[in-house]
Amino acid sequence: MSVTTLATNEVYSALDKGVIDFADRGDLTANLEAGLAEVAKYIIMPGPHQPTTATSYVANRAAYEKLSAPHKAALASAAREISGALRQHILVADTLALKAFQGKGVEVTTLSADELAQGRVQATKAGESATKGNPLAKKMMDSQIAFMKDLGLLS
Repeated sequence: MSVTTLATNEVYSALDKGVIDFADRGDLTANLEAGLAEVAKYIIMPGPHQPTTATSYVANRAAYEKLSAPHKAALASAAREISGALRQHILVADTLALKAFQGKGVEVTTLSADELAQGRVQATKAGESATKGNPLAKKMMDSQIAFMKDLGLLS
């Protein structure tokens, strides 16, 4: 398999013409909105490559450091609230999108627990390799691996 990055507006026609065999624009709702239900035959669940939507908030460090402790706490609380609300919205929207895909005749298949477990091991190895010894990247990868072990997703 090889990965090809395409502009969003090229994904539909590339999948339709057989230039690519698989496509993903993000969550199920984004795929539905891109019209992929018209050209896709299958959806493979779960989408292990995107278990959640990441949200990030960016601030000027100097400006952030000038905030009072209560303002920093309020900002952190608001970020958690928005992130949680977004995740809940995506769960509901994706449930509706999955039904819409099925309504258009797209077959939904599911990876087995063994396939997911094997994929996690492979993804972990690839992630560790991608750190290329960078201490910050390694620290982030190690924290993700530890978390997955805590959840029982890796042994």
